[in-house]
Amino acid sequence: MKKFIFLLLIVPVIALGQQTNAGEETLKKTAETFITNFYKNWENKNWDEILSSAYTEGKIISLAQTGGLTDAFKSTTEYYKTNVTDCKITVNSLSTEVLGPAMTLVTARYVKTENINGEIRSWDYLDIYLLEMEKDVWKIKSYYPQYFPAVIFSDKVDKQWQKGKGEPAWRYIGASNQIQGIFSYFMEDYKDTGTSPAELGKMIGARFARYWDNSRGFEGLASGFLWVLQTVSPSIEVLERNETSVKFKYISFQTDEKNWGITQQEMLEYFQNAFGEIATSMGGICSIAEDGKYYMMTIKRK
Repeated sequence: MKKFIFLLLIVPVIALGQQTNAGEETLKKTAETFITNFYKNWENKNWDEILSSAYTEGKIISLAQTGGLTDAFKSTTEYYKTNVTDCKITVNSLSTEVLGPAMTLVTARYVKTENINGEIRSWDYLDIYLLEMEKDVWKIKSYYPQYFPAVIFSDKVDKQWQKGKGEPAWRYIGASNQIQGIFSYFMEDYKDTGTSPAELGKMIGARFARYWDNSRGFEGLASGFLWVLQTVSPSIEVLERNETSVKFKYISFQTDEKNWGITQQEMLEYFQNAFGEIATSMGGICSIAEDGKYYMMTIKRK
């Protein structure tokens, strides 16, 4: 009798557990199907389906900023309409965690290859999607994209050799170090032929100033310099910024005087004059001062 009562108690528990597991598997499957179809919509240029896949108040949270998801999708689809003639997405893996009866977290690794105005570009993605069901339809509530230029291995390369992809941060640092070496060689070569780094800076600055958009005024100058600094310095701090002035603190190029015929002072003079020429052409004044391993750049509107 006791065994019979025990069975009466345990059987519903087992059944409930099986139903719960089956329910979670269904949620996982439908969530991953939603994401797969979301990628197909980009390939097939189904712009309305892409826009309707996001919550009205959904958020996109990237490494750089947070914003409205619908606005981000609108901006991206408009860019695609104008510039991207073809898009192919290859999904490498999908991993889904069920957070509730109507919420899942999907992590996707994929490679996106785009034809952008005739140029083929490939990107590695690691994206995270927080999905919530609305009237039995999945929608993206939060989107966390991470991407960087992909290293593509040919099918002819054996799997054991398909490795060596660098993390984005280390790829950037390596590129920055190479740029520093190129700068040093570049300046040393001109110096050997009689052009000082200071003179070279003026020449380069004047050349780059030709294509800066003067119509953007001081705002364009400040934002443009901030962008340039991000490509050459791993540490940037904006100390001041308003309508008439901006001040940046950033790690400078450290000259290896043992291997290159350029001093740290000459490096400073080069950058002072290069940035100075561009600032002057945009109606501003730029000065750079050395502070240990940092440069202090001040830009003012004339």
